[in-house]
Amino acid sequence: RKMPHMGGPPRIWFVHERFEQLRALLERWGWEVVERGDLSRWNEQGRHDPVLGLVSVRGRRAWPLGGEVTFTIKEWWGRPPLEGPERRQGLVLAGYHYTAQSIDRQVRHCYDAVRHPEAPYHVHPRGDQKIRPEPAITAESALSLFEQRLAEELHKLSDD
Repeated sequence: RKMPHMGGPPRIWFVHERFEQLRALLERWGWEVVERGDLSRWNEQGRHDPVLGLVSVRGRRAWPLGGEVTFTIKEWWGRPPLEGPERRQGLVLAGYHYTAQSIDRQVRHCYDAVRHPEAPYHVHPRGDQKIRPEPAITAESALSLFEQRLAEELHKLSDD
């Protein structure tokens, strides 16, 4: 499905479709999508040189012991010759941040060849600047890992 081209720089309309796919993913796992424009949005021209479309979706869930946990997906999509771990509809996943925030800890999986050329695929195991190289990961796999970690954290807390 292509959106009409209205002149000016080309736009990445696929990000709207991807936004809906990621929204459905979060909802399937029982997450409430945060409907705030700065947290859940898509922009077909989020950057101009090169043109990158942005998808950002945040899910939240009440934590059984109070408070809430969140999972935020940010993806940047562009056209070749950009490189990335995934291609869809002729576009390239040019960068991602998948951020899992529990009560005690943040973990962020990234593909960022600009800020971390020494390890473009990496994880911030504590949410800070320290990184550990890791293979590319999908939003689905990052969410599955977070679900597992949440179950482990809840089990540990119930044992204490």
